[in-house]
Amino acid sequence: MKINKLIFLTSILICVACAPETPSKEEINEALNNQLERIIASENQLWEDLNIDSYQIEVNSNSNWVDYTLTLTVKNNVVANFEASCGQAIIDFDGSFCKETLPTILPNNYTIPALFDELKKSRMDFESEWGEISPPSWSESIIISFDSQYHYPQLIKFDHPNVADEEYKIEILNFEILQD
Repeated sequence: MKINKLIFLTSILICVACAPETPSKEEINEALNNQLERIIASENQLWEDLNIDSYQIEVNSNSNWVDYTLTLTVKNNVVANFEASCGQAIIDFDGSFCKETLPTILPNNYTIPALFDELKKSRMDFESEWGEISPPSWSESIIISFDSQYHYPQLIKFDHPNVADEEYKIEILNFEILQD
């Protein structure tokens, strides 16, 4: 009986000694961040491969502070027309902040290539702006979904769990390819 226990204990010690080390939270976050960057790059490449240069999109951008919807007409990768309207943000009770914001909106920032550009640099921006406020990593603070057919970013939502009132969302509500 003692020999069986000794063999059993020896087997356990060998298994524990040979088991891979559990990755740290930082290593897991780094792996998740890298995976998210690869997904963004892959979806961007799939979008570019479709060679869509003329389209109309309706984009909603909202936060606690401002909520607006843009309708952009893009022809040959240039914004040909855009319209903007205010929604109801949580803190902008009377819509006055939105009305002040509308003239400052740059429609070129809401084209599909521009949204991809923002996503590509968002990790660096996150780490420089929020890096000292931890533990959440970039991949824990951002939600991105892509259109399954055209691969554009359909939803971009940022929310740092340890910071109040900084969250925002950009969502493409409608997308239509235009014929030249």
